[in-house]
Amino acid sequence: MQRKGTWVAWLLAGCAAWWVGGTPVARAQIAPRMVIAFDTSGSMGVDLNDIPTFGDGVTSNCTVSGGVYCGTNCTAGIDTDCDGLPNDSRIFVAKEAVRNMILSTGEDVDWALARFAQQQGIDLSCPNVNQMECNAGGPYVSSMGNPQCNTGWPIDDVWQGSGDCPFDWRSVFPAACRPGSGGLPDMRTFRAGSPTVCINYDGVCSIGGAGGQILVGFRDLGAFTGRTNLWAIYKWVDNQETNFVDVTTEGNFCNHAGGGDCELRATGPTPLEGILRASRDYMVGVRAGDPAAACRPYSIILLTDGAETCGGDPEARAQAIRTGDGIRTHVVGLAIGSAAARAQLDAIANAGGTGSAYFADDPDALAAALSQIVQDSLLVEVCDGADNDCDGEIDEGFVKYCDRPNGVTTRSLCSDPGERVCDGIDDNCDGRTDEGLLNACGECGPVPAEVCNGLDDDCDGFVDEGGVCGGCVPQPEICDNVDNDCDGATDEDLSRPCGSDVGECTAGTQTCTAGVWSACSGTGPSPEVCDGLDNDCDGVTDRITRPCGSDVGACSPGTQQCVGGAWGSCLGGVGPSTEVCDGLDNDCDGSTDEGNPGGGGACGTSRGECSPGTWRCMGGMLTCVGGVGPSPEVCDGLDNDCDGSTDEGNPGGGGACGTSR
Repeated sequence: MQRKGTWVAWLLAGCAAWWVGGTPVARAQIAPRMVIAFDTSGSMGVDLNDIPTFGDGVTSNCTVSGGVYCGTNCTAGIDTDCDGLPNDSRIFVAKEAVRNMILSTGEDVDWALARFAQQQGIDLSCPNVNQMECNAGGPYVSSMGNPQCNTGWPIDDVWQGSGDCPFDWRSVFPAACRPGSGGLPDMRTFRAGSPTVCINYDGVCSIGGAGGQILVGFRDLGAFTGRTNLWAIYKWVDNQETNFVDVTTEGNFCNHAGGGDCELRATGPTPLEGILRASRDYMVGVRAGDPAAACRPYSIILLTDGAETCGGDPEARAQAIRTGDGIRTHVVGLAIGSAAARAQLDAIANAGGTGSAYFADDPDALAAALSQIVQDSLLVEVCDGADNDCDGEIDEGFVKYCDRPNGVTTRSLCSDPGERVCDGIDDNCDGRTDEGLLNACGECGPVPAEVCNGLDDDCDGFVDEGGVCGGCVPQPEICDNVDNDCDGATDEDLSRPCGSDVGECTAGTQTCTAGVWSACSGTGPSPEVCDGLDNDCDGVTDRITRPCGSDVGACSPGTQQCVGGAWGSCLGGVGPSTEVCDGLDNDCDGSTDEGNPGGGGACGTSRGECSPGTWRCMGGMLTCVGGVGPSPEVCDGLDNDCDGSTDEGNPGGGGACGTSR
């Protein structure tokens, strides 16, 4: 599997490019509305190679020990590609792609987010390895909780009954990071003492007849009236869940418009038809109140790792949505190995009016597929006599021409017909007169032919050139260090325009010297920086992100987006907190439990033989040091166990004494 990473910004910045077929075009004016229909089925918990990850990469509630993420309700899961991070599940890969897409496109697209139908509530579902991966009737690979954190029987390939696992899961992991080898903890079944891992969601085929749920609605509507919704979507895909709120308001699940912070989770079946229907119903209602509905495209991006499993007919639904509502359906299949599943996804895309599905087996292919879908959906002006971008103007930003000899006297033509008649009139309205029509003697009309007579018949300054008396045959001069036009000079007066006037770039000129074109005299593109300028001249300003925060101690990095020439707040990371006595570097300064957090107070008692000590943070736990603690009571007239009584319980007594002699 190809390694996942942070994909370069230019891959997705192409979504808002100003270039179509090499011709500069105007920026999109009406943003298309697109619902991301996100697959949250249980199979999204395996990696791209079908290895179970036992989680989803969410690191909330986790502590790290020996390179393993553990803890109550820690769903980070297991590292399946040996990079030391639990970032391998399909849902992690898909969320990263969506996160990069929405940050890169910004306001050029109006996004909404939907998921498969899920019930929700505090600790609603607690699937463990015994129930799922080690189920003798399965396996069902969608448990939560890294089995390296469990305390039960080791998982191996020998089925011994109720305490063991019938599947040799260890063998499916790469040898370099296989559990139970190289100092890594082994995989074990779930037993008392294992960390209980629960999520707040449980997937179903439908709730109240609905197979999908609109988590975040379009911007400037509903809970997002007057503001953007991008950060509400971002919180669903940032691999952190810090404030679960059991709110199921359409378009504002979990109150992400307020202080809620929930996360997409992998659990349940795959109701493809259901999520298409839910997305359609939401968009039809929105479009009814959209003053730009006649121009604005509405579409669905169905991102899934499998075929329908709830008995629905997604092909027929996509067809009905397209023909009845004018809403197209794009399909992206992630890690689809089944030929039947591929065929169904192709059929859905075809019925939805987008040809065929995109299939991605690695993160880069997934990013490219999403980028292409977005780019194909943007409205851009082209020179064709129509208002392509729905801004009320036609062919704005383009040079137009007339053709007076043919009766076109206004600037209305997109292509230059050229100067037609040598008549002293600007026939094509380009600001020049009779260009290209003067002969070598400076008059309109055909150029006189040179003949072998010792005269300059064609008035070009040369006599009997062109081989009329034998020798050179003139051709148009080109940049090749050859005297093509037989005038005794090489590459003379050759120049051509170059560069672009988009962004910070300026157009220039290239000249030919000795058969080589010079560098462009204009200003070329430079790497995009956060300064409010279009440095790389792609028509997009400051559409870049960068990592922020720290990965020292308990902190984790986040992402900043550049907006208006300034970096925004750090999103998605975990910042420093007050140091507490827990063996962790809470304030992320490189030291653990420094300053004796929680310690310093008195502990113990002065009763009996005990004496008080002082609390001290040691090994991540508060420990009473420096005093004398209780000891077993002995018969010595002292209160050894410090309970306020002396020699209670007849210590050492009770046995026979004396003699029976």
